[in-house]
Amino acid sequence: HYLKSKALLYFIQKVSKNHVEWTLLDFSCGIFNACFPLNYRSQQHDKIKRCYQNDHTVSEYVYELETLYGLVGVTSRCEHAIKLWDGFQKEMQHELHWAKLNKKVHSW
Repeated sequence: HYLKSKALLYFIQKVSKNHVEWTLLDFSCGIFNACFPLNYRSQQHDKIKRCYQNDHTVSEYVYELETLYGLVGVTSRCEHAIKLWDGFQKEMQHELHWAKLNKKVHSW
């Protein structure tokens, strides 16, 4: 078996009885809701709000944001770019403005 714990229980209790009627999307959504707290996405959004470059390299900061955005699902690329720019160290923000770049125009 590839499923364990809550995921296995979900499959046994909900899916196994009529598995041919389940789509992959229905199964994925159902198992996600069974395994994660109801406010999981909200928790990840809160982490995004608190995510800043600080002492991380740009690559590390981008990786952390991409990971969090992947967990919360669909958000606009514009939101991504604005959060990325706003979370950069002040020196980096200054350099981007000096280069005549704009967080609302330029993409991720």
